[in-house]
Amino acid sequence: MAHYVGSDKDITAIRELVAAWDAAMRAQDVRALSRLVTGDCVFHGPGQEPIRGRLALEEMLSDVFASFSVEPELRVEEIVVSGDMAFFRAIDDAVAVPHASGDRLMASGWGMTILMRDEQGIWRFSRGMNTRVRV
Repeated sequence: MAHYVGSDKDITAIRELVAAWDAAMRAQDVRALSRLVTGDCVFHGPGQEPIRGRLALEEMLSDVFASFSVEPELRVEEIVVSGDMAFFRAIDDAVAVPHASGDRLMASGWGMTILMRDEQGIWRFSRGMNTRVRV
């Protein structure tokens, strides 16, 4: 069962941010993805060094999209807003399809993401961690 704490406006904005991320991932739009994160973002995934900063994220995504199409599916289970910070917890599934083979590779896990509201009042991804592993 989903659990939300915060104003309807903030919860809606965060859900829209998650939807924008999924759409930009499917479109392989590195620029759009870059606009959705803070400049000092940090993302952790299993078995890899953290991705630190917008430039590192752009480089990693460009490398991934050169070899794969990605079909993400984040199913948000909890959102908690506190002032200009929020977090959400989600089931974090993705299918990666290598351009070379067309095989579908499934990864599944949990994700925890911290969001920050910027000076313009826009929510952005700031920190994230997932347990996604290939299944």
